[in-house]
Amino acid sequence: VRSHCSQMKHLLFLFSILVTIAGFLASTQGDEAVTLSVDASPALTKNISSVMYGVFFEEINHAGTGGLWAELVSNRGFEAGRDTLPPTIEPWKIIGNKPSLNVSTDSSSCFAKNKVALKVEVLCSEKTCPSGGVGVYNPGFWGM
Repeated sequence: VRSHCSQMKHLLFLFSILVTIAGFLASTQGDEAVTLSVDASPALTKNISSVMYGVFFEEINHAGTGGLWAELVSNRGFEAGRDTLPPTIEPWKIIGNKPSLNVSTDSSSCFAKNKVALKVEVLCSEKTCPSGGVGVYNPGFWGM
């Protein structure tokens, strides 16, 4: 039964290729004669092992970049661009204007596995800060 199913799948595959090629050839213009021969004899088929396994990886919601997070924070450890010193905080953005805020990274974190910390210094008072406030925000992978 398995051999019969395998042969049927093979023939279906060959038929779909034949239909695709025939459609392509029918769409071409010209008076040239075209001949297409398909040999689908069982002697040319190959059986697929029943113990053959494969891997399929579809990266949904950036699962490959660290897992599915409810918050989807991009660069949440402030370690993007580890080759640069200090590390960049991209895609984090500043809220407010630059004279009101000083944002930097340093290696003063108290966590052994994440040495980089974000340092935010607010340089304005309640009266002189922009009306929308100051701070940092992360747009996430597709917004949060």
